[in-house]
Amino acid sequence: MNYWKFKKFIQKHLIAVIAGGAAVIIAVIALIALTGGPATGELLSRNAAIETPSVSYQTAAVASTEPSAGMSPEPSPDVTASGPSAAPSVSPEPSASASPSPKPSEKPKEPKKTTKKPKAKAPDIDKLVAAFEVKSKDYYNDKSYSSNHYEYTSKELKMLAIIIYREARNQPYSCQVAVGNVVMNRVLSPGYPGSTIEAVVTRKNQFAWKASVTPNSECYRVARDILDYEVWTVPQNTYFFRANKSKSDWGSHEYYKHLGNTAFYQANYSGRYRGDTVPPALFKRTYRWPQYGCKPATRVKKIQKMLKGLGYKVSTDGYFGIDTEKALMKFQKSRGLKADGVAGQSTLKALIRKYSVEKYMKL
Repeated sequence: MNYWKFKKFIQKHLIAVIAGGAAVIIAVIALIALTGGPATGELLSRNAAIETPSVSYQTAAVASTEPSAGMSPEPSPDVTASGPSAAPSVSPEPSASASPSPKPSEKPKEPKKTTKKPKAKAPDIDKLVAAFEVKSKDYYNDKSYSSNHYEYTSKELKMLAIIIYREARNQPYSCQVAVGNVVMNRVLSPGYPGSTIEAVVTRKNQFAWKASVTPNSECYRVARDILDYEVWTVPQNTYFFRANKSKSDWGSHEYYKHLGNTAFYQANYSGRYRGDTVPPALFKRTYRWPQYGCKPATRVKKIQKMLKGLGYKVSTDGYFGIDTEKALMKFQKSRGLKADGVAGQSTLKALIRKYSVEKYMKL
């Protein structure tokens, strides 16, 4: 058989040989599994594995030279062995285990009910207004003090300072104030002649008035304390004084007390407080409701802020002065209320509502 015939023979019968070898291997493995014979690994270790022949050939480099046919066996498919002497392990049948009873399906969670928050109740305006009221029995007005307020001019300020300078420039502060109080008690009393500083101090034989005198700064300061801050050191019915050591009455004038070397006397003129107590100064007074001259406090500042927010010109310093009084009176007129400058219940309710409760709560 020449080379070309042999090549055709190999190609024709190669597939049959491989299939036959594979069938033999499968049969041997099946037989071993059934009879419990030696493990595949052991057979392989004893060189008992059946090798499937494979044919390799070389193409001649020169056409006249016949190639030598050689058969190099191809290794059989690798069969994994568990060990040289290990028998094939037969996996035990799985023991029947009780199938877990199905857990009862959890009930689907109901969505949380979103409860709407109840709207906050509007503040009780009566309670808001009540916060402005001072709960005290010792009100400035309870003693029925008369007003000490006076709208003065720069000329009148100087005239009052001249009287203080001429009558008490070397006396203690309390005495200098008392001299100015006597002048103002006469000015503010409807029953005493004269209703202005000029009319009272220039009245004949009453005070040591001299227009050419220039008062010092101390006397100016005392005059401002009396007119701007309404400082009083004697009662509102004190109308006379003189430099005298005697503590007895002076004719029909009732002796009150000495301040420095000056004695002060009281008299009963109509339209002025007649008690023996001294009224507190401006911004030291206790009023039931906020009004001119009351003690500086948060309640006053809130009123000022509301007035300013409504367009009124007013400072927010907590002092209920003239500017605050005028602004409040304008507001009262605009709302048809009594324009007395007192922030009472009706005025406060109208003011808070006009400003708005919501904005007021943020003050």
